[in-house]
Amino acid sequence: MPAKQIGRKTIVGVKSGPKSSKVCHIGNFYSQVKKYQMETGFLIPHLLFSRVCYEIVNDISAENVQDVLGVELVTRISPDVVYVLQTEADNYIMKYLSNANYFAIHGG
Repeated sequence: MPAKQIGRKTIVGVKSGPKSSKVCHIGNFYSQVKKYQMETGFLIPHLLFSRVCYEIVNDISAENVQDVLGVELVTRISPDVVYVLQTEADNYIMKYLSNANYFAIHGG
């Protein structure tokens, strides 16, 4: 593998040759922002969010039950509860990002 010398460090495995033609276009960025602003769905996909919820609940319940009984417990969560948690998580993320945008604009 070719090596590249940068200062005192040597980087191994660097390809030398033509660079990729991927360029980040500003117009593409703005079109993606407009696309996501028009969407009315959740920011995090439902399946991924529900997996995280189940993992967290199982980890917490397993720690508590194993201390007392020494048996692993499988818990169930209602889909309505996952929906409410996801709605509130999205609201929190949107509020956090809008505050960050406000501070970036008015931060001077």
